[in-house]
Amino acid sequence: MSFSFIFLSSNIQNSYSAYDENILYWHYNDAKWWSEGKITDEKYQKSLFILLNDSNKKLSNTSEEYDIPFWFTNVAKWFSENQISHNEYLTVINFLYSENIIKISNSSSNLALLDYSSEKISLIQTFEKNVDLFSASLFNKDISDQIDGVTQYHDVQFQFNSQNIEKYDSLINSSNSVVVVPTFTFTAYTEPGFYTFYHGECDQEFHGVLFRGDDCLTVPINFEKPIKFTASTIGINILHLLEYPLITDIDVDKNPGILLKYDKVIILHNEYVTKKMFTAITSHPNVVYLYPNALYAEIDVNYNDNTISLIRGHNYPEITIRNGFDWKYDNSPLEYNVNCTDWKFEKIDNGHMLNCYPEYAIYSDELLLKTLNDF
Repeated sequence: MSFSFIFLSSNIQNSYSAYDENILYWHYNDAKWWSEGKITDEKYQKSLFILLNDSNKKLSNTSEEYDIPFWFTNVAKWFSENQISHNEYLTVINFLYSENIIKISNSSSNLALLDYSSEKISLIQTFEKNVDLFSASLFNKDISDQIDGVTQYHDVQFQFNSQNIEKYDSLINSSNSVVVVPTFTFTAYTEPGFYTFYHGECDQEFHGVLFRGDDCLTVPINFEKPIKFTASTIGINILHLLEYPLITDIDVDKNPGILLKYDKVIILHNEYVTKKMFTAITSHPNVVYLYPNALYAEIDVNYNDNTISLIRGHNYPEITIRNGFDWKYDNSPLEYNVNCTDWKFEKIDNGHMLNCYPEYAIYSDELLLKTLNDF
């Protein structure tokens, strides 16, 4: 599946400034993976530059070199795990930058200004409840060429709309909840990979490399931010804006007991999970399965080389196998209901399950967000 929006109007804005709004999800993700050595220094310093860059002026003391002290990985980790607030994090970054302890290279700052210049957008969908519930914008890096007259994009950022402040009180997370970000699912949809295999296209070249069946069934974990419809990108951004804490499926796989810290666990399109994850999620007493097609295929993870492998499910290893765990609550056919005009939550043994794929509804349906908060 893919997704796109039609622009009604747009206007170029200054680069995103964390001094005006809460830090967006993409930086939490960059901080986490950088602190664990999963993404490059170059990618992370672009994130830092955007946080440091005041929207009214360009930073003046960039340099020819890039330098962040090694111990700052601890600060990035604490921030990504919500152990320190975004205000504390920004205070530390600003102090270290002003003391020339953190240095941002000229080349990265120029690229960051180009990539993260933002464009406000208005969106049309025929099934919207309240399209103006939140304001929306795109970064230049996330805008693709038009296809059949429709602008395609990789990600969209949401902010609170000042005209709707009174509406947010009942939508902002008010319980001990957590959202599980589907990194494994994002990886599974990255091609060449599992879907190359499903399409029967493994025995061919991709970028000069011949991929065969086994190659497509073991793929590197994609540590970029989940930026696709298949990985619930809109849901992640909206729920983060509404102050729901986020953990990744990797966190759950490494420490299944982490879910017991929370009274409510929200599962997104976590289609590909390990057996440990499946057990931890299905044994928790209060899970909201917000997206259909969750817990559909079993994977194995190798943390030595950071790869995932398909084990069972999605017509593998036998074509007759659908759900890899033979889960009685599998609701995968409902993922094709993207309008969500007649949505409802069904009660199951360990929580509630939505009957549609809410990626287009979650930013415009107040009742859906309120109901989610009330569970």
